[in-house]
Amino acid sequence: MAILAEEKGQLTRAVAHWQQVLALDPARPGVRDSLGHTLMGLNQRDAAIEVLTEELGISPRSPRTYYLLGKIHLQEKRFPQAIAFYEKTLALDSEFTQAYYECATALVRSGRRQEAKHYREQFQQRSNEYQKKDLYGFTAEEDLQKAKRSLASLAAAAAGLYQAAGLSLLKQAVTLDPQNPKTRKRLAARYRALGQFAEALGQCERIADLQPHDPTCQMLIASLSLQLGRHRQAELAFERIVSLAPRQSYGYRELARLHLKTNNNLKQARAWAQQAVTLEPSAPNYYVLGLVCRRMGDAPAALQALQQALQRDPGNQAYQKAYRQITLSR
Repeated sequence: MAILAEEKGQLTRAVAHWQQVLALDPARPGVRDSLGHTLMGLNQRDAAIEVLTEELGISPRSPRTYYLLGKIHLQEKRFPQAIAFYEKTLALDSEFTQAYYECATALVRSGRRQEAKHYREQFQQRSNEYQKKDLYGFTAEEDLQKAKRSLASLAAAAAGLYQAAGLSLLKQAVTLDPQNPKTRKRLAARYRALGQFAEALGQCERIADLQPHDPTCQMLIASLSLQLGRHRQAELAFERIVSLAPRQSYGYRELARLHLKTNNNLKQARAWAQQAVTLEPSAPNYYVLGLVCRRMGDAPAALQALQQALQRDPGNQAYQKAYRQITLSR
């Protein structure tokens, strides 16, 4: 959902989704890196530095995280710090071509032109080598595959520039490079933005085939399935989330919520809701437990759960309403 929001230019919403991912899995590598990148798009550079620094505590050998920190310091005209981060990026990944260019820029602005010359030469050399490697293979088949990847990349990039033709270009990119999950995510985002939920779901299912151990993809499959009224498909996706992330409460809570919506197997729904509370005693989890208990006719347990929800989020009107309804009906 964070990726979809970014594709639609809704960066504030994307930040909220990244933060939800962190709430579900605080130690997950790469999330703070993505959150920091989104915050940079909102010009919230201090906040970006904070989360990217936290990312280094989890992924101390992430070249991209060092690169993003270098980019922020370059934008803030803190050139010595930027240079240090770019140098660390290149120490970890000597093929990080763009870091050579930006490090050279920081060096020039620091007055260190002679040192900058080396980085500019390295940037130019790698840029030329990349073009040669990308254009020519050893066989006609390899050349064809490289041409397809090149065209796929070009179509995906063009889709971001031309909104009207974007869907067609992204479809071409996926056809040319069907094993690229990043392009499929962009196509899924475009389908969803256009309200074509079935097509978006189809792409997400293919992404899940390519990345079978990613619970966030299953979250999106579940969300789209619910929008299409495909409750059984949503249930399977939530069950997959539980299988992939058994120590996270989200999958259990949403399974309980789904069974509450369909009024199916409430005993199992209560067990799931209770498991969610056990794993994470949060307001949303207690709220769902309270609703399930109310549906089962267990008013004391429902009130107790809703009291816990209100203690954690006293201003929530939905929690207040549910609590009042049970109190008045007793």
